[in-house]
Amino acid sequence: MIHALQTERRDDIRSFLKALRGRLHPDTKTLGAHERLNSRRGRAVTQEELAEAVGVTRGWYALLESGAAIQPSVAMLDRLAAALKTTPDERTTLFHLAIPALQNSVAENKQDMYDVLSFLKAVSSRLWKATSENEALTIVGEHLANWFQGAGLVVLAKRVDVGEWELCFAPDRVAEKPWSKYFEDLRGHLSPPQLDELWSYPRQQAPGDVSDDAALMGVAPDVCRLAAETLRRYHLESPSFIQGRISSRHGFVGCIHVQHETRRIYSDLDRAVLGAAAELTSLALS
Repeated sequence: MIHALQTERRDDIRSFLKALRGRLHPDTKTLGAHERLNSRRGRAVTQEELAEAVGVTRGWYALLESGAAIQPSVAMLDRLAAALKTTPDERTTLFHLAIPALQNSVAENKQDMYDVLSFLKAVSSRLWKATSENEALTIVGEHLANWFQGAGLVVLAKRVDVGEWELCFAPDRVAEKPWSKYFEDLRGHLSPPQLDELWSYPRQQAPGDVSDDAALMGVAPDVCRLAAETLRRYHLESPSFIQGRISSRHGFVGCIHVQHETRRIYSDLDRAVLGAAAELTSLALS
């Protein structure tokens, strides 16, 4: 079954990308933000030109167009969608076919697949219109709060300095439980290095990197001990959380923190959605 799905994905992305490239008019002057050389105009767009337009090698792009099991980033796919002059629906299809983690997680559930693609489309369309960092972070926070409806806390934070994080989006999700107060209390008891560790900095280095509470326990037991003591003061159960790294080429560093009230094992789909949201936010802030 898995082999059949992998073969189907490989055939689908191969035919889809070739069709989009073949549709480009030979006289087109630009591929996204990339301007074609005069010597190439009037001829069919090649794999090499597309590779140049999206910032990858020709060999890497050839692997993608062949359907090979490689891991393209959301930022690269966005540049590719622009270069191929895709419609919004075609762009969504491209993300679906090119990110195996999303497709494998939803391959057997059409409703999940529809929900994921709708989520990515809705987030990206609003992010591109954002005019400030805070607006972009609020947008992705609102969408993730709707996606992770069982979460007790959804926080987006920006790193200002060593151990100094500004909360840009942190609504109280559960009115009858003081999760926001717990979180603020915990932050007040942590040293600057511990605060950085709480936000998985600098362990998560690339945009879209995803971490969770189990990873924090392995590298920062003191932070976890202080968190447990703070939880007891507020009579709360030990939560689970998942985090995604945001960073831009202009130096912005941030974190998405989604926390659930009870112990939880995050699925591949959860991780893929959070990672994609973090990458899209990173791209919008760049």
